[in-house]
Amino acid sequence: MKKLISFPSLNFNKKEIDYDSTHRTRKTVIGLMLSIGILLIIVEAIRYEDKLLSLILITFGITFTASAIKSYISFSAGLIDRRENVKELSSILGNRLGMPCLERFNLVESSSEVGLVKTYISREEALQKGNFLSLIEDEKKEIFIVGSSLLGFLQHRDFKHLIEVIKKKIHNYVEIKFMLTHPLFADFRAAQEGRDPGEIGCEIIKSLKIIFSFAEQRIELLSVYLYHGTPTCFGILTKRSLLLNPYPYGRQSYESPCFEFKSHTPAYNLYRQAHFQTQFAGKIEKFILCQSSIANLENEIGNYSQKSLLSNHLRYQNLNLRAIHKKG
Repeated sequence: MKKLISFPSLNFNKKEIDYDSTHRTRKTVIGLMLSIGILLIIVEAIRYEDKLLSLILITFGITFTASAIKSYISFSAGLIDRRENVKELSSILGNRLGMPCLERFNLVESSSEVGLVKTYISREEALQKGNFLSLIEDEKKEIFIVGSSLLGFLQHRDFKHLIEVIKKKIHNYVEIKFMLTHPLFADFRAAQEGRDPGEIGCEIIKSLKIIFSFAEQRIELLSVYLYHGTPTCFGILTKRSLLLNPYPYGRQSYESPCFEFKSHTPAYNLYRQAHFQTQFAGKIEKFILCQSSIANLENEIGNYSQKSLLSNHLRYQNLNLRAIHKKG
């Protein structure tokens, strides 16, 4: 903070000048206390005429010296500033940065309480080297991955490096668990995203084929579950952290912001139990990852999508007829 205030290109306002003045005054007071303390100890130790008075003054001298030393250490470490002037400092920073920093401090505090440690503008940013990708690379035991089709994780050109990361994890005996939308239920999102019937289902089949290609190494380390619905968040869970990427109503999630939560915090624990482990633990049937199972799903998509769309069309027609009849 001291360097920031003394930086030559900044134009100081009154609050900054006042704070700088207070900063110098504190240093002067600490120096004065230290000087008085040492002086009392030396003078009374040499003079020592009135034993009782000298003892009292020496005691004061020791107290002044100890307090000055403690204050100097706290001052040098910035403890005094953090304890006594956080609001004043936030106001100064706010003026310099053109934002209400006190509100930002409140945001940081509330974010810390739920475990939020970092935000990313998109999944691409989150899964670049040095960001959440590093936590995936460091995982030694198991990784949980939840998504709709995993298009923006295993298939998109900006995420090709992830396939190599997953292969490396399996090679190092890390268990990988995937949960995707069941292809026969994928069309529930198709209309929202302006997609053709069966299109998302085909993306899921392609992701299953990619995952199956990992099984050539150690199939026992791979688990796949197909969810009869569509998840609200794409997510990756590791032992140290959690990445959540919400689905916008009308777009793919990999284009939307991501949120990283630290382990053993309220948000991490909640999603670990309800969004990942609970759903994997017997509540959803495990998919048998093999070529014939994938082929069977692929054959079923076309017919199911057509029947589903026809059924929905008839259902909405009936609802409209009931509404008209009610008005009449």
